[in-house]
Amino acid sequence: MDKRNEKKNPEVRFKGFTEDWEYTPLGMLADLQNGYAFKSKFFQDLKSNLILLTPGNINIGGGFQYGKGHFYDALGEVPDRFIFKPEDIFLTMTDLTPTAQTLGFPALIPNDKNTYLHNQRLGKLINYDVDKNFLFQLLCTPKFQKQIVLTSSGTTVKHTSPNKILTTNINFPKDKTEQKQIGSFFQNLDNLITLHQKKYDKLIILKKAMLVKMFPKNGAVVPEIRFKGFTEDWEEKRLGEIGQTYTGLSGKTKVDFGHGKGRFVTYMNVFNNPISNLKITDVIEIDNSQNEVNYGDVFFTTSSETPEEVGMSSVWLSNEKNIYLNSFCFGYRLSEKIDSYFLSNLLRSTNFRTKISFLAQGISRYNISKNRVMEILIEIPSYNEQIKIGEYFKNLNSQIALHQTQLKKLKNIKKACFSKMFVAQD
Repeated sequence: MDKRNEKKNPEVRFKGFTEDWEYTPLGMLADLQNGYAFKSKFFQDLKSNLILLTPGNINIGGGFQYGKGHFYDALGEVPDRFIFKPEDIFLTMTDLTPTAQTLGFPALIPNDKNTYLHNQRLGKLINYDVDKNFLFQLLCTPKFQKQIVLTSSGTTVKHTSPNKILTTNINFPKDKTEQKQIGSFFQNLDNLITLHQKKYDKLIILKKAMLVKMFPKNGAVVPEIRFKGFTEDWEEKRLGEIGQTYTGLSGKTKVDFGHGKGRFVTYMNVFNNPISNLKITDVIEIDNSQNEVNYGDVFFTTSSETPEEVGMSSVWLSNEKNIYLNSFCFGYRLSEKIDSYFLSNLLRSTNFRTKISFLAQGISRYNISKNRVMEILIEIPSYNEQIKIGEYFKNLNSQIALHQTQLKKLKNIKKACFSKMFVAQD
């Protein structure tokens, strides 16, 4: 027995199974079929049910990804053997990223109304003598994919081959019942992940739509969608009329950071969160000459690599002392009473983002002037309507966060089970 394979069995097994797992090249259990070099002249923009799959149709970690591939003209030559059947297992043999994030990962052909074509950069598993779900999950394990990447060739584009894949060593239980139980366990886990992913995606789409429909468009004085009982026009004001700006940290060098009893709000906290995450701060010495942030303050990023991402906003909801703002953002303090949750979504609404992106200046990196931002016109409803809108988005964000948390939890469970329910390969 190869000394490198002293560990024959997984750490966790279903009750009743004690037989040692077998150690063998994948090619002893399955064959891998190459795809076909479909002609690009038959690619088309017009949507059709004939779709040529590409490596982009496989998610990192495995699984089918819609929205990729090429629509194919039915007049193009399509040999029958290169038409996928529902539930076929295919995997990537080419990855366009230097880190080969999807190389070797598998996906299953969906059982839908589309016809999927097998292109030459994908391999199809055929003639396999193991449970399909077990085999699919084994190919999804990070340990298997790591072996594929280690034996790949290329620098900017990574390649593997049927021979390299089939000579990769695996451990598997000979007992088909154990295979089926493992496969079913992970299939059920994947179904839960997919369920929460779909709910999360739907909520994200809903939020994006509401950020358009619940705030007035340019030239309008009311939004498309309103809560019952509100009919008054929204009032138009410039940001500079209802608040003042202040600067972030200034006069600091590297030695000033990483120690002290003060803290500052990071750039990425502002960029990523409409409501600042109170836990995402870095330490710094207390400095009374700097501007402290207050409850309800708004932060704006001043630069980004694209004009669409410049001027991202975040509202701070804490009364803690000795908190400052990073030097790559500026602060904005209201002089009028405006609901914070309403404001956080107004400043991330499609209409406002379009206005602020228009102010971006630069070539390789884009910047905005806080004085120009203060000239932007915004529309504000009555305070009671602000509260209603703010509560709606607060609840929506809570639902999004709930499914995001569940997704993360389930993916961590799957990751842990992969390491304990499969044997580590060489």
